[in-house]
Amino acid sequence: MKKKEKKKLSDIALFNRSLNRYKKSVFFLFWAGIINFLAAIIGVIQSKGEFWPSSGYALSFSSQIFINTLLYSYLDPMIAIFIILIISMVLGAFFVLCGIYSQKGYVILFYLGSGFYLLDFIFLFFVYFLIPLSRPIYNWTNFAFTLVMHLVVLFFIGAGYYYYFKVNKMLKKNREVRKHKNLDIDFKEEVEIIAIKKEEDSLKN
Repeated sequence: MKKKEKKKLSDIALFNRSLNRYKKSVFFLFWAGIINFLAAIIGVIQSKGEFWPSSGYALSFSSQIFINTLLYSYLDPMIAIFIILIISMVLGAFFVLCGIYSQKGYVILFYLGSGFYLLDFIFLFFVYFLIPLSRPIYNWTNFAFTLVMHLVVLFFIGAGYYYYFKVNKMLKKNREVRKHKNLDIDFKEEVEIIAIKKEEDSLKN
């Protein structure tokens, strides 16, 4: 039996597929922000205003964990909890906006969000191993959760960069793709980076 040949995608279809993967990858900045805020809520519930929880904040940003530690160490627990929730909301909102607007083509926010997250990953090792803290709260389970969370997000950030440069390369080299777009992927708000041309149109030509 003759093996069915796989249909070759057009340049425009390949472009759209790469563009979709770029958008899905950079959206992990959004989820990083959401999880940071949810982790703060879980940590607050676990602490009950009395002590540092064993694992509640482990999925937070490293910088958030460090801030939480300082607040719990020097402030009344209830005041610390209130400030923690505010800070986690602000940090989370920043990454949520980076994820949303990176999808829309504001690449500067992708650079900014991914840069901050990479620094937060490096800071992770200082937080868990090098910075003296007032409570013996850090164990290998907490560290593993925080590390895995960062590695997952960084993986998709890396994928976002890969597809970003791939899409730009396709725009520069392929006239068929470029003629359906006025700007490259460093585009303005009014330029949508999806579904440039339907596959049916290419089949007609």
